[in-house]
Amino acid sequence: MNDAHLHLMINHVSLFTLVIGVFALAFSMKRKSAELRTLASVLFVITGIFGWISYETGEKAEQVVKALGGDFETFIHAHEQAAVWALRSGFLVATLAIALEWAVRKKKTWVKALQWTLLVFAIHGCTVYMATALQGGKIRHSEIR
Repeated sequence: MNDAHLHLMINHVSLFTLVIGVFALAFSMKRKSAELRTLASVLFVITGIFGWISYETGEKAEQVVKALGGDFETFIHAHEQAAVWALRSGFLVATLAIALEWAVRKKKTWVKALQWTLLVFAIHGCTVYMATALQGGKIRHSEIR
């Protein structure tokens, strides 16, 4: 396994935990389920952590791709630009998830507003992460260019 493999494995974790977290949060709001809400919050924190790790492993993955030869610079640059937004989005969602769990324990009047805010930003985060994944896929998958 090389650095590119590691980068790919890690970034898939953050994408899927984000998507699953959106569904868990939405269902928790519909069913008023504390367990699903907590699960969503944990998934969102995992998203933030793995998003950061993925961002950090990107440079080494870039070196592996450049060593293969070929003209990938344009695709790598677009992916890097999208990754910055994904990193920010992942941190925001993780922070909101932590704030939601804090509000459940300390400021119950904030819970509903924080849940809706988190859901909106998590859905937005899904679009950002998917766009970033698409840009990354263009680097070595010519069929999606």
